Parts: sequence; C-alpha cells; structure tokens
Amino acid sequence: NYNSLELTNCIPTVVNNYIVVGGLLDSKGIALVSCWTGPTLIAHNSISNVGSSSTSYGLHLTGTNDSLTIKNNIFSCGSGGVPLYVQNPVSTKDWDYNCYYTAGNTLAEYDGNVYSDLASLGIAMGSDANSLQEDPYYVSETDLTVNNALTKSALVLTGVSTDIDGATRVISSTMGAKE
Repeated sequence: NYNSLELTNCIPTVVNNYIVVGGLLDSKGIALVSCWTGPTLIAHNSISNVGSSSTSYGLHLTGTNDSLTIKNNIFSCGSGGVPLYVQNPVSTKDWDYNCYYTAGNTLAEYDGNVYSDLASLGIAMGSDANSLQEDPYYVSETDLTVNNALTKSALVLTGVSTDIDGATRVISSTMGAKE
C-alpha cells in the first residue's frame, strides 16, 4: 500500500504540490480520513497516480469529511486507476475547477456509486460545474507540467496567489501546481 499524503483527524491546508504515486496494490495521492472539525483547503495540486490497480486513487476521502474547499487540482490516473473516491456525502463544500482523468472506465466512486463521466458525478455531488474530464498531458510521469490549454480555466484563490515555483497566478489561472 502506498499513500503519498495521508491526513487524519485534522484541519489540513494542502496547496501547490506535485504528487506522484503508484504500485501494484492500493495507492492514494492524497488521503483524507475524518477531517471534519474545520475548514480544509486542497488547492492547486497536480496528482499523478500511475498505479494500475482499481484501488489506485488520486484523492481518497473516508470517514466524515466536511467544510472542504477542493479547487483547481488535477487528479490524474493515467494507468487506469480512479481519480476520486468519496466514501460518504460531503454536505459543506466548495468543490469546483478540478481536472479529472483516468485511462480506465471509472472516473469516481461517490457514496457507494460508480461514475464514468463528470456530468453525472457533478449532479450527484452538487458540485464541479466548471471542472474538466480531460487528460492534462503531463510532460512525463514525474514532470507534472501540463500540456493542455483547457486546464487554464481555474480561479485565483485568496491565499494561493503563487504557484509551486513562486510565479504569480494570473486570471485565468492554471489548474494544478504550476501556473
């Protein structure tokens, strides 16, 4: 089992990261477990899960997670994993402007249901109106610079005005860690 970043019972702020994970068994880019006590911010992260298992996830939420802001991220599973897993519904959220990609058939698992497209996932979650279901065309499995102009449709967020290299984010900002 491989988890790049696992956060449990906390109030995390996770911004501007390149996360690469993979393996033959369970693997998760970011795993949140019961982060419900206050505002959680997951923004402008570029995640590439190159694991080939059906339990290879970009973002994985279990337990009770609430008060979430999840914006401007790229959750990519180029070897067929699942970009998003949410065990239980999230009632208080600001969740939009994300890019989801899988080479497989399952885009997300949400509240026990499987979704293969962003439109049906967005309806089920009540979010993601401005998100994308697109391959970000990372330069490589380890260089998460994007080569897809469609990802340049994110918002500049308060408190996240620079990218992973310190470059100022502009309007319209790029999804992921690098402007």
